[in-house]
Amino acid sequence: MKILQLFQPCDRVIGLPGGTDIRSSLNLVFLIGLPLSLWLIGVWKLVYGVLPVAIAFLCLPVLTALATLGLLAFAVLAWKNHDWSFGARSHYSVITLTALVFIGVLAYWNLLGFQF
Repeated sequence: MKILQLFQPCDRVIGLPGGTDIRSSLNLVFLIGLPLSLWLIGVWKLVYGVLPVAIAFLCLPVLTALATLGLLAFAVLAWKNHDWSFGARSHYSVITLTALVFIGVLAYWNLLGFQF
């Protein structure tokens, strides 16, 4: 019974601290919006410069990278203070780790920041 109590979901944790819902939504808008907008407008127009719509979409990863720092801070505080159950802290740490990996992928493909 004690093991089951360790992995009970905690309603306070999932989605609230660090702006995980907003960060995930912005990443999804970026992943779908940038290729879709370039496809609809035409990639050949990049010859004349970067489109304002593309610049707006390239701002989103910078904002989500800053929000990931909040995730990291909340994850460290959760483990330090033992605020949540072990399962909730592990779940939040996995979310934080995937956010950090996503930042690494964006940096590898030069999509993080304005490198044009």
